[in-house]
Amino acid sequence: MPLRLTRLGAAVFTLVLAPATIAAAADRPKISVAVGMGASFERSGLAPARTDTVPTFFAVGGFGDGIFGVDLGLTVTTASGRFRAPDAPVDRLGVDAMLVVRPWAASFETLETLSFSQSVRRTIAAEAGLGYEHDSRGLRAGGRMGARLGARVDVPLYPRDPSQLRLRFAVRRFVGFYVPEVDATEVQDTGLDAYAGLAVSF
Repeated sequence: MPLRLTRLGAAVFTLVLAPATIAAAADRPKISVAVGMGASFERSGLAPARTDTVPTFFAVGGFGDGIFGVDLGLTVTTASGRFRAPDAPVDRLGVDAMLVVRPWAASFETLETLSFSQSVRRTIAAEAGLGYEHDSRGLRAGGRMGARLGARVDVPLYPRDPSQLRLRFAVRRFVGFYVPEVDATEVQDTGLDAYAGLAVSF
């Protein structure tokens, strides 16, 4: 009897539940993940006043690969220990939530028929949203809210692969709503954040 029930359950799943599960997975928005390294053009805490580059790490996760999507991002700069006095830059940790707009995504729906240039074009995107940045120098810290703006393009390494492994190039600009102070240093916006990394969607 238990064996018959097991077979009956398997048959029900195969005929009823499995197609519904597959359809639900196919209909859901694609999820994308990207990580990369780059540079931020830092100008706060540098003496004499100037702009210099500091290493930056980025991680982004998103939902949707059509015209509109939603992304969550993490940005970390590592300036401490890389400059000598009188330079005293700050380290930045930023978290963002943004709307992603891909103007040409709807023009190319089927991956199997895309040319390489079309595969690149459909990934061109503008980003806009809000974020929070934590600024620190040792035990001294401050923070601020701000607007997050950006743009990016992905170059597929395998253009017709459904997982779409891509090489991403992006720029980011965080504009603070106010200017915090960390140990008497006014923390201005960085000039620009730029990075390259790997992205995959599934």
